[in-house]
Amino acid sequence: SPRWSGRTYPRSHFGLPEGATLYACPQMLFKFHPAFDPVIAGILRGDRSGRVVLVESGDPNWAAILRARLARTMPDVADRVAFIAPQPRDAYIGLLAISAVALDTFPFGGGNSSYDAFVAGTPVVCRPGPNLRGRITYSLYRQMGIDDCLAHDPAHYIDLALRLGRDPVER
Repeated sequence: SPRWSGRTYPRSHFGLPEGATLYACPQMLFKFHPAFDPVIAGILRGDRSGRVVLVESGDPNWAAILRARLARTMPDVADRVAFIAPQPRDAYIGLLAISAVALDTFPFGGGNSSYDAFVAGTPVVCRPGPNLRGRITYSLYRQMGIDDCLAHDPAHYIDLALRLGRDPVER
């Protein structure tokens, strides 16, 4: 099971601005399908103080490819996607803890990253797909009896992320 010391990390540790709403999307960068780009853009357009936070992989090519694609697909908000360096496990979960929301990519979703977000107490917005690779977070929520963070379509996903991101009571 995921373990975390509970240590808190300031935003400055990750190079993130104070006052921004953090939407963590800590998936491996190869999971970012172009169908997810409009969701990132919609969240950033809907929350002017929002930052979508991605974690770079060991291969810098993945980040370069994704940065270039996002600059093409969402040029008006691409500058609010923050790429941070890979972190030691405790700091990585600490990043999730200071994030308002964690975003589960689709059609290839998370697994371990969702467990980590739950350990940190951070809600994960999920759009279940038809295949196993997009249903792990969904199955975790089903086991917990929670369906509040499950999106039916991309527009609903954006709405859920924004509602959770901007309203601490909803979180």
